[in-house]
Amino acid sequence: MRQVRFVAVLAATVLLLSAWPSTLAKPPSVTSLFPAGGKRGSTVEVTAADAPEPWPSEAWTSHAGIKFDPIKDKKGAFKTTITADTPVGPHLVRFFNADGSSQPRIFFVGLADETAEMEPNDKLDDAQFLENTPVVVNGRLGKNGDVDAFSFRANKGDWIVAQCHAYSIDSPIDAFLHLHDENGSKVAFAPDTQNLDPLLAWQAPKAGTYTLTFAGLIFPFNSTARFHGSAHTVYRMTISTGPFARNTNPIGVMRGTKTPIHLVGWGFEKQRATQSAVVNTSTSSQTAWVGGRGLAAPVPVVVGSLPGHRETEPNNSTDSALILAWPSAIHGHIREADDEDR
Repeated sequence: MRQVRFVAVLAATVLLLSAWPSTLAKPPSVTSLFPAGGKRGSTVEVTAADAPEPWPSEAWTSHAGIKFDPIKDKKGAFKTTITADTPVGPHLVRFFNADGSSQPRIFFVGLADETAEMEPNDKLDDAQFLENTPVVVNGRLGKNGDVDAFSFRANKGDWIVAQCHAYSIDSPIDAFLHLHDENGSKVAFAPDTQNLDPLLAWQAPKAGTYTLTFAGLIFPFNSTARFHGSAHTVYRMTISTGPFARNTNPIGVMRGTKTPIHLVGWGFEKQRATQSAVVNTSTSSQTAWVGGRGLAAPVPVVVGSLPGHRETEPNNSTDSALILAWPSAIHGHIREADDEDR
C-alpha cells in the first residue's frame, strides 16, 4: 500500500514540475541596441530589439546622466538623453518589467559627431560619402554577405584612423577593415586588436578620396565561410583624419588624484595634446575613459590604488637604477632598441 501511495505522489510531483515552467514568465531579453551609443550632450532615438512587454517598459542605466524614456506609440524606441557632463566611454543599460531584468547592454558615450550608415553601400562605387571627420558611424551588417563602404577626403600626411566597436558591444562577428585609395587599390588592412574588433591607422602619402570597407565573419566560428549579417549585427565606427589617442603616458593614475596625462597616438605632430585626468575616489572601476578637445574618441586609463612613479633616464644600469618607495606603480617607456629600465 505504501509503495502504491509513493508512486502516486511521485507521479503527481513529476506532473506538477513539468507544468511549472510553462506557468512562469521569462525575464526580458533585449538582443541589441541601435544605435549602441551617442555623443555626449546629445539626444538620440535608440531602438531596443525585442523590447520587454508590456510596452512601454522601463530602463535602468549605470550613470544618471543617461536617461532612456520610452516612446509610447513606437514599441522598442527610446528617447535617449545624454547630459554634457556624462563621462565618455562604455555604460550599461538594463530593461525590466514585473518578470525581471534583461541582461546588460553596452551603450557608448563618445566625443565626435555621429551619423547613420545608409544603404546601399556594399561596393566601392556605392560608398557612403562622409563630409566631415572625425565622425562616428552607427551601422548594421543587416544580412549575410553584407559589406559596408565609406569614403572621405584626406590631405597629404594625414593619419587615417578607423576604430570599430562590434564584438565589444556583443555583435556576433569577428570584423575587419580594408582601406582603398582613389584607384580602388587596397593600401591597408586591419584585423583584430586587443579583442576581435579592428583598428586601422595609415598615413596618407597624398591628398585624395579614400574608402573604408567593413565586414565580418560569424563568431563563434562555424563551417560557413561567408560574411555574416543579421538584424542584431550592429557596430560603431569612429573615422578620423586628425589627432587620435591610442594610449596615455602614464598609462595609469591613482584613484582620487589629479594626474597630468600625455596622449599618445596618431596625428599629434601638428597638435601636441596634454591634459589632466581626475578620477572620483568613490568609483570602484579599474578603468577611466579620458576625452579631450579635438580628439575623435576617448581613450582608457588604468585606475589603481597605489601611488605612481615615473621612470626617468638614465636608468639602464644597476648603478643608475631608480630608488622607489614600496609599494608603488611604475610607469615607464622603452624608447629605443636595447633600452633597459632598472
